[in-house]
Amino acid sequence: MIQRKKLIESFGGNVLKMISSICYLSFITHEFSIEVTGVYFLVISVVTILGDLKEGFILNGFIKYIVEEKDNSKVISTSLGISFVWDVINISIYMLVALWFLELQDYTGSIIIYILLSSLSRWINYIHRGNLNTMVLFRSNAIAFSGILIGIAAIHFYSLGISFCFIVSGLAHFLPCLLIKQNRNTLYKAIRHFKIDFIILKKLLYFGKYGFLLSLAGSISHQSGVFFSAELLDLSATALIGLGGRYAMLLTIPGNSISSLIYPEILKCKKDVVKLNDRVSTGAGKMYALLTPLSIVVLVSSPFAIWLFHGVDYLFVAVIIAVRTFGFAVNLPLSTCYTSVKNTLDKPYEVTRLVVINSIINLISIGPLMYLIGLWGVLLSSLIIEVVGFIIMRAGLRSEIGLSLHQIPRIVGYYWKYWLERYFNSKFILKKIHHAFES
Repeated sequence: MIQRKKLIESFGGNVLKMISSICYLSFITHEFSIEVTGVYFLVISVVTILGDLKEGFILNGFIKYIVEEKDNSKVISTSLGISFVWDVINISIYMLVALWFLELQDYTGSIIIYILLSSLSRWINYIHRGNLNTMVLFRSNAIAFSGILIGIAAIHFYSLGISFCFIVSGLAHFLPCLLIKQNRNTLYKAIRHFKIDFIILKKLLYFGKYGFLLSLAGSISHQSGVFFSAELLDLSATALIGLGGRYAMLLTIPGNSISSLIYPEILKCKKDVVKLNDRVSTGAGKMYALLTPLSIVVLVSSPFAIWLFHGVDYLFVAVIIAVRTFGFAVNLPLSTCYTSVKNTLDKPYEVTRLVVINSIINLISIGPLMYLIGLWGVLLSSLIIEVVGFIIMRAGLRSEIGLSLHQIPRIVGYYWKYWLERYFNSKFILKKIHHAFES
């Protein structure tokens, strides 16, 4: 079972990350015009794709072998080498893309700094996630939050350009590597004893190729709306879709605070299908229990929040958030469990196949839909792939571990009852929930 202390630490750290991102996005939309913001989101979409490709290549296998290998120092050292090589590749790809989208060329220097600094931060966070060092992750997010606030204040005070936002973000996320002792020690040992272990490298490459294809299909699909809007519509539409996409990513943060804990736990049940079913159903139930009330709050509050943080020019973003919130609330727990189970059972190719199917559907549909109905085409395409994904993941979990979604509502009800009893102690609400889930 996931320890309550680690769950609170992980959730708290990700809430800090969420607040930090909202402050950062609010600053950008208020400080710069909507057209300049559109270019910013075009740049950040390219960087996000490159970052996702790297994470897909490294992350799943990295966490898997940190948990499974007795001597995980070899895993850490080998992954550092892969991470550096991948950063060089990402910078080269960005420069090539900038030859097509000329607007990106002014940001090249800032992006190089951002990629190198944030890369080390993410690499160290991978290690802490694999070892479930949730308190270190919480402290890292708190320090990065402080760095973001100081950085955006400096940009405003000195009237710096939007390209400096990338430098601020990179420096803010690199600060925990310098200020937290565990991070300094990890980085020092990895560099001092750096050596590529070719057995570990082969294992990481096995999972990496599937993770890379998974991220390639998924990330390009998710960011495709930004690129299509820049070509078919205008930079104002790019800003709206880009901002909506960033908030869509933020909505996954609360779920990720649990999903990052679920995967290592599921890995420990690889040889016991009954235990595996229990861990998956419990993890999914806890995610649904957390995400359902949170999603309702987001749906109700998003129009006012967008108006408050970004102004009336960005109100359409609230519609994007509503559609994406519905999709994440339904599919994120299922997606987390499906991916974790397939990776645990050494079937990462099945996760890749699912993402490729959804990505092809999205890429085929989004262009014509956007051409016909404008911004609404992005939302309709998103709903289509959510439905297809739900159907495939449900069937996959049922065939692999015998998971039935009918058992999830009772687990959700249990956690709601437990939380209400512990934190609110409302007998009336408890009776209503009890009767609802017993009937």
